[in-house]
Amino acid sequence: YYSPDDMKSSTFLSSSASIPPRTSLSETTLSDQDGYTERDILCARGGEANKHRGNKDYMEVLRMNLTRYNQGSRADRQKICRKIYDTLTLQDGRRFLFK
Repeated sequence: YYSPDDMKSSTFLSSSASIPPRTSLSETTLSDQDGYTERDILCARGGEANKHRGNKDYMEVLRMNLTRYNQGSRADRQKICRKIYDTLTLQDGRRFLFK
């Protein structure tokens, strides 16, 4: 996930930053998986999801971006969300798993 240094980068929200074309989000269910890893993000309610390492990492990334998100324009907010999602899934290989 993003480190604090990545979030401070001047290119993070620059219009020249390369944003790959949008791909469809395929919802993967937990039952479709042979198992999930610490890096995966569990989209579920309850203690298991709340205590899961991947969810804790995800919440930290969201906290690191909250001020910038709240102060940004609509376009900036969309870029922030897209950048977080792409970094988690494409670069870090994490999955959002639905129960």
